[in-house]
Amino acid sequence: MAKKFGVRSLLCLAILALASVAAFAGQSTKDGVIIINGGKEAVATHVQTPFHATNPNSTKLKTIYSNLGTGTSVYNPGSGWTVCGPNSGICTQWVAIPFTPKARALVTKISAAVGWFTGTKEVVISLNQDSGGKPGKAIHKWHFKNMETFGQCCNLDTVKSKTGLAVRKGKQYWVVASTDTTDADIGAAWNFTFNNAQGTYAWSTDLGTTWNTATGSLSALGVFGQ
Repeated sequence: MAKKFGVRSLLCLAILALASVAAFAGQSTKDGVIIINGGKEAVATHVQTPFHATNPNSTKLKTIYSNLGTGTSVYNPGSGWTVCGPNSGICTQWVAIPFTPKARALVTKISAAVGWFTGTKEVVISLNQDSGGKPGKAIHKWHFKNMETFGQCCNLDTVKSKTGLAVRKGKQYWVVASTDTTDADIGAAWNFTFNNAQGTYAWSTDLGTTWNTATGSLSALGVFGQ
């Protein structure tokens, strides 16, 4: 039991709370976010007013996978798994969400709800192969810079492929939110879904060398294409 707790405790959780955080001893960052519990969690002291977002699939692409909502409930801007680089001073953690296409398709757009709160305002989004039920080799990577601020809703980190990336029916793939040398100091949170959907997710605390999987809250994501 102790061993299991030790592994799970490595997972960083970002939580946005309306309640006072005076009872928590932690390190303050910018934009009202306070890091607590030895870097495992981030708590913000305020929530911005949500705005009505545009349809993440406004171009009427084929929905290959999506757990996104609509309107002012595209995702939950209050909490999410932490995505942070080794120079963030918070933790080192990458996060991945799997999906399995129901038909052969070309991925031309991926929208992920990763919100920034400190460091370089840039995150790496990638489409990855599966390797034994965990994230494998990256098929393609993008650097996304115009990130939404953690606590606000509902812009998405949307990346595109002009030619499309082929995915096969019934084969599992992963969308990964990570860092590299250009944004090693980032602190961000991949917001949970609007309805707290549960499922398999993965995280890495050693820059993608090894991955852990568990069942729990899913981060908000849409994969679209042809």
